[in-house]
Amino acid sequence: MVLLSPASLAVGKCLLVAGTGALVALSVPLWRRQRDNAALIQALGAVVALGASVLWLGGVAVPVLLPWLVGFVVLTICGERLELARLSLGPSVGTTTLLLSCGVLAAGPVRALPR
Repeated sequence: MVLLSPASLAVGKCLLVAGTGALVALSVPLWRRQRDNAALIQALGAVVALGASVLWLGGVAVPVLLPWLVGFVVLTICGERLELARLSLGPSVGTTTLLLSCGVLAAGPVRALPR
């Protein structure tokens, strides 16, 4: 809401970094308690969101951040779906999904490399 308000954009960016940092901080104890691939994938999504918000605060252009932002949404949804589908899918789907999620995680830094 601060980003949409007349307040300084820097204030909104700092609050976004704080919020995504809190999401990462909450993801760690959840993963420690569950220790499964679905929780880890969701935590990776939180890390991607934190990376995007820190880069935006640092002045990186939004088009460069799009893979990070899409990665946050994709990893979060993927982790949620994996958690919901745990009963109907085979035992290897968690590992396969985790490996594919690591590929999504790598897309942001690869896109940010200078050309």
